[in-house]
Amino acid sequence: LKTNTLFLKGALYYFEIEEGLWVMISDCHYKTNLAFINKDQIVTKSFYNLSYISYSENSERKGNLNGHTIIDNIWTLYHPGEELNAYQYKDTSNLVICFSFGEDWLERNFSISKLDNNHPLKVLFDSELKYNPFIRNPVVDARFKLEQLFLGIKSINQGESAKFLFKSKALSLIGEFFEGITRDLTDINFSVEDKRIMIRIIDYLENNLLKDFPGISFLANYTNTSPTKVKTLFKQWFRISTLKWFRAKQMDLAMKLLKEDKIKVKDLAFTMGYTNASKFTLAFKNYHNTNPSNV
Repeated sequence: LKTNTLFLKGALYYFEIEEGLWVMISDCHYKTNLAFINKDQIVTKSFYNLSYISYSENSERKGNLNGHTIIDNIWTLYHPGEELNAYQYKDTSNLVICFSFGEDWLERNFSISKLDNNHPLKVLFDSELKYNPFIRNPVVDARFKLEQLFLGIKSINQGESAKFLFKSKALSLIGEFFEGITRDLTDINFSVEDKRIMIRIIDYLENNLLKDFPGISFLANYTNTSPTKVKTLFKQWFRISTLKWFRAKQMDLAMKLLKEDKIKVKDLAFTMGYTNASKFTLAFKNYHNTNPSNV
């Protein structure tokens, strides 16, 4: 399916990999702010949806999904019945893959009903959390593999060999995801409440990168938890402190804004909470191995 309207330009491809397992890949550029309301829940009512969203470097803002800012370049699992209402911003572009599968496919491939209650997959699919992001990406070079699948699905009608190769790559990708989450249990072991806290914190920080770090006490109050809890959860999930994670995200955004020549170094430094341009320049150089004046 291809479209080029006043609202968006893009393409969407879908394919049944095997009985009970579908894949959808889309590549879209949004010409205006767009809301997608899932009224009938044809897909989401009976299927789990495992998605990976990657925005282009030129996209200043990430979209919104079910009230949450979309976290870029991570996997998210949506349980059956989750509505998946999305909002995308003008002048953004993203590449999305979504695997849709039902209970029968899960049982046929993983025998979920026979697994011990403490098995990672059993815990995952029995979770009360219907919106489940995997912050520690279980797939190596996921963006590159998604791009390769996108090329493959576009040429899938070229013959049986093209279909076979695409199926193999798609199954390999979803297999790597499941293998990854059972090997690194960080995401699985977080309680529903702890994950909700982390999602709120990430939502807030991602939307306030052009401000100074709000502080642990603020984030604790914002999520109705303790400062110690915030620091512990972040350290467990990202292996670095909340401040270091925030500063790294700021440096990524700073590089993007400077490349686009949208702001002066001095103004960017003060906007991001640095007391002077020299301190910002030092932080930028330590992170990117170059001065902001060279960008």
